[in-house]
Amino acid sequence: MQAAKNGFYYVLDRASGELLSAHNFAFVSWTPASTQKTGRPVVDPSASYDQGPALLFPSEAGASQLAAHGVRRQAAQSPSFR
Repeated sequence: MQAAKNGFYYVLDRASGELLSAHNFAFVSWTPASTQKTGRPVVDPSASYDQGPALLFPSEAGASQLAAHGVRRQAAQSPSFR
């Protein structure tokens, strides 16, 4: 599983590397969807700076770094995690 900065969440087969799923997890304005065969996003032609200013999401900062992931210390020490 991989949450990429482009706003898509990719699920890959651990053994073969085959793409199992590709869906956006954040608001994405530059693409309507991704192809399930390759996982590559289909770029919307209107999301281009060639035609003038454009408001695109996620920003250049990316989507996967919005919040830090954390584990409570008490939960990590519980016997169920051993």
